[in-house]
Amino acid sequence: MEIAEQIEKKAIALAAEREKELREKIQSETEVEKNALLFDLAEAREKLAASSKISIENERLKQQLNTQETELELKYSKLMTTQLQEEVEKAQKTANDAAEMKLREANRKVEVANEQVAEMKRKLEQGSVQLQGEVQELAIEEFLRETFRLDTIEEVKKGARGADCLQVVHTRKAEPWFHLL
Repeated sequence: MEIAEQIEKKAIALAAEREKELREKIQSETEVEKNALLFDLAEAREKLAASSKISIENERLKQQLNTQETELELKYSKLMTTQLQEEVEKAQKTANDAAEMKLREANRKVEVANEQVAEMKRKLEQGSVQLQGEVQELAIEEFLRETFRLDTIEEVKKGARGADCLQVVHTRKAEPWFHLL
């Protein structure tokens, strides 16, 4: 009964330590990704600000063009004025569309990052069945080493068929006796 409690305590301690390590690793990776995404967002905002400056410059140019259009109306015809206004509107719409697309792209990157963070949190909270099995294997090996100090306890490679560990029992005879666990 005490041995089982010891194994359980050691397994819990190992699992808690492994979980702490995984949490720290995931938190570190998440922080790096978050910082990269924040950098991308800041860059997108800078581009949007530059686009706003372009829009202001476009407005200034539009006013200047309107002045020129007034002069052209006197020299040329109403037809030329209409064509120039259409070109200005197209250029402004193109600039606005490009800025809007960049903003949408940045927003999508943030959404994807948030989804990834949520998925990582879910996976971390769920725990790994494989990790739990490995912790139990280590607990069994440690128990066998402590209980049978003269014997040799060998780990079996991951993915190999059969036992989780190999116990070589040393007796007074010359040959060791093998027992698979």
